[in-house]
Amino acid sequence: MVILIWNIPMLLKVFGKDRFDLLYPDFFDINDPVISKETDWSFIDMKMPETPESEIPSDSITLSETLEKTNPHNGSNNWAVSGEKSYSGHPILANDPHLSLNLPSIWFVMQLATPEHNSFGATLPGALGIISGFNNHIAWGETNATRDVLDWYKIEFKDTTRKEYKHDGQWKKTTQRIEEIKIRNGKTLYDTIIYTHHGPVTYDHNFKGDNPKAGYAMQWVGHMGGNNQRTFLKFNEGKNYDDYLNALKGYTAPAQNFVFASTQGDIALWIQGKFPNKWEGQGKFLLDGSNPQHDWQNFIPQAFNAHTKNPERGFVSSANQHPVDESYPFYVFNDGYETYRNRTINDFFRSKDKFDIQDFKNLQNNNYNLKASELLPYVFANMDTSSLNTEEMDILNTIKMWDFYSEIDQLAPSIWESWWTKLSEIIWDEYDADPLVMDKPFTYQTIEMLKNQPEDELMDIVSTPEKETAKDLFLITFKETAKELVEWKAAHGDYNWSAYKATFVGHLLQALPAFSRFDVPIGGDYNTVNAASKNHGPSWRMIVEMTSPPIGYGIYPGGQSGNPGSKYYDNFIDQWAAGDYISLLFMQDQDAKKDIMATQTLIPNR
Repeated sequence: MVILIWNIPMLLKVFGKDRFDLLYPDFFDINDPVISKETDWSFIDMKMPETPESEIPSDSITLSETLEKTNPHNGSNNWAVSGEKSYSGHPILANDPHLSLNLPSIWFVMQLATPEHNSFGATLPGALGIISGFNNHIAWGETNATRDVLDWYKIEFKDTTRKEYKHDGQWKKTTQRIEEIKIRNGKTLYDTIIYTHHGPVTYDHNFKGDNPKAGYAMQWVGHMGGNNQRTFLKFNEGKNYDDYLNALKGYTAPAQNFVFASTQGDIALWIQGKFPNKWEGQGKFLLDGSNPQHDWQNFIPQAFNAHTKNPERGFVSSANQHPVDESYPFYVFNDGYETYRNRTINDFFRSKDKFDIQDFKNLQNNNYNLKASELLPYVFANMDTSSLNTEEMDILNTIKMWDFYSEIDQLAPSIWESWWTKLSEIIWDEYDADPLVMDKPFTYQTIEMLKNQPEDELMDIVSTPEKETAKDLFLITFKETAKELVEWKAAHGDYNWSAYKATFVGHLLQALPAFSRFDVPIGGDYNTVNAASKNHGPSWRMIVEMTSPPIGYGIYPGGQSGNPGSKYYDNFIDQWAAGDYISLLFMQDQDAKKDIMATQTLIPNR
């Protein structure tokens, strides 16, 4: 899970329970979940554990920093429409994973044919089979489910030897594993890792902590192992919904939203992983490693994982948003779920009755910035502009005329990006000024407070004696934005979105810029469906129509060769940036090979 704060008692003392719940709600007031709100969960006959009356552990370790976290923009889109909503009567499926943009590309596109099955799509080095793709019968794709499957436990050791730790009123044995880390041109490092039944003690007096008799253990489903490769192997040979479901059953971590479509007409989406069955609030705060009531009691049975098949609305979709609504009977912690791309996608599929391939292409390349559209009108109506000079007024008028599409030739997206960055930082300056390790409230809740509680005490700037409000913050950060952009223009020229964002696809060794591609002209940002930011975005776009055999389209920001000297090293980047696709040559027999030279394909000729 995301660690909100280590010193929980102090946070609750400072903010209070009600205020904490305001800043970190389990559900946002708008929730368009992966699994539709209309889903009937009455088939679930298992309850979550009761919340114990025990206290949150008091802290005895001071942490000024934590482990580096993954890129918060790692995510993806996927969706499928039923035959009833398809122009052709066949289901259509799409997937675009959002990852770092690298050369050589993280993905390699291939056809994998055996006497038993024939599949096509994108795979990863070392993976067994196609990861995002299709065969003659089914198509599949993934997005990150971002479910809470990691908790932190405070561990109390008996003494500084750390050979025993307290649990359930007794001292239990720890185990140790010595990691040998070889260092080039240096001495080998030996690191002793202490293990409890909760998992490895990650923070202790040797690493970011300061108490030799205490530490924090990390319990994570990923440590339990599993056979996740088998899931993808079974996808590659699957023929129908039952095969898809059987393939999912053994998948453990990281949790994924697996979208599905078949030539038989079925569409489905399962949120699959191994999920602890938690009492309400479990894992939201630091847990007491000595209290057995704080242990994971059991796991949600796979059959009760949130899912949908052939929903009445005629489509399924996921974009890293909240998996369910509050009617789902198991506790689901708000782990920073996405709140903008998913609503744009779902609103699109509610907008009309039928969709074709071009609709899918347009949606994957959609640059509408819903986040900006929900905040800026309020800002324009409430910001005092009387002190703005002519240059600042010109910049303000430019963004006021914005249609909220982050297109490459517009100035407004650059103004928005700079303005929002400064505004979001200044709102939560209290967190930066505090030595405690805290995660700031999520973006959606930040905007809700700006609009609905503009005079809240958190709107105050810590470093100034005045009592600021959101109205003041709008003006202060806009003036800073205007100053930055004027200086940027003087140094670099026009600050249109393409130039200002400066998207690049970097070599895996960033010290080799000659093997990278810079200033790629692509719109969007991390909040748009086309989630292309500076060095992150749609790493593979795929669309599949479930005819017999299926017809596929794809593109990715790279090439089929890892050799920088090959013309196939980066030859797809320009087409990817322009929103173009290549028809995937899905060969059905040996005779089809004769047509390769006459068909555009992702496979290079040499």
